[in-house]
Amino acid sequence: MPGFFCEQKEGEKRGKLAKKMTAEDKNGMIAANVNSFTKKKPAEECEKSGDNCSTKSRREKAHQAGMEKGGRTMTREEAHTILMKYMEGENYILHSYAVEAIMRGLAKRLDPDSVEKWGIAGLLHDLDEEQCDWRNDMKVHGPTSVEILKKEGVEDQELFDAICAHNPKCGVKAKTPIQYALLAADPMSGFVKAVAQIYPDKKIASVKPKSVLKRFNEMRFAAGANRDYMEAIEFTGLRLEDLVDVALEEMGAISDTLGL
Repeated sequence: MPGFFCEQKEGEKRGKLAKKMTAEDKNGMIAANVNSFTKKKPAEECEKSGDNCSTKSRREKAHQAGMEKGGRTMTREEAHTILMKYMEGENYILHSYAVEAIMRGLAKRLDPDSVEKWGIAGLLHDLDEEQCDWRNDMKVHGPTSVEILKKEGVEDQELFDAICAHNPKCGVKAKTPIQYALLAADPMSGFVKAVAQIYPDKKIASVKPKSVLKRFNEMRFAAGANRDYMEAIEFTGLRLEDLVDVALEEMGAISDTLGL
């Protein structure tokens, strides 16, 4: 949903941003654990143990599951290509990168085998930002993104549900860890940026967790940031303090890209 990254005039172009954040971005937004999936056992060993060695890794299993649903799984590179096809506002894109980073950090703690999936959910959560009239009808924000992804050949119900659940006003309520995480990460990205903006250097590196928590309790500060959504992280078993730590660490890792 719209955040503090999105307070710019419509029509602002992505320009140099696309060059700064490619699929192989130097700041490491591609999953760091790509090579950590389980290796296939030798055929003879599989026969002796009775294990199912028909796939080489969890990644291949996920891909096969996606194919069985009539669709396909998506790489981060493909997701980024789709994002840049449908989104032009620079602040919208920066917001997407920030939420992606937080989601990846949360996945490392909550679902280490799905870091890329969670990151993609964050990257594409506002895909329809410039494609629907959400300002007049919030119910269309989320479902329109799903329609776009289906048009692009994506069929991933977990991803669709997470994107929709980040906007409860569309009628989908968060129920799973990835859904609660995205619901919380979205406003937290903008809140952290707002806190950074009050520092003289406006750098996220200057922001301390206690400063974010202090401002969180000041209801007049960044009043538009939904605190209930941020606190929803507790439904995953993490605390608000954990969300703040992850946001500062992961957004800090791509601070050059975010301009923070």
